[in-house]
Amino acid sequence: MTIFIGILANIILVYIILKLIPIIEGKIGSATISVLRRIFGVLLIAIAVKIFTSNIASLLKEHINF
Repeated sequence: MTIFIGILANIILVYIILKLIPIIEGKIGSATISVLRRIFGVLLIAIAVKIFTSNIASLLKEHINF
């Protein structure tokens, strides 16, 4: 039940933020939006690489016995 409440709260928060994007973009400007997109893109790539490398490492440990 706790997971459901957390997911529901996340969905509501994302919905509110997505509805407020035109207002937020008008206040901070398109150049700042571009910078934020690049920063968040780098963060997402870093998270993806971390997950990928940890999964590959665990697979190698299981099957090759490093």
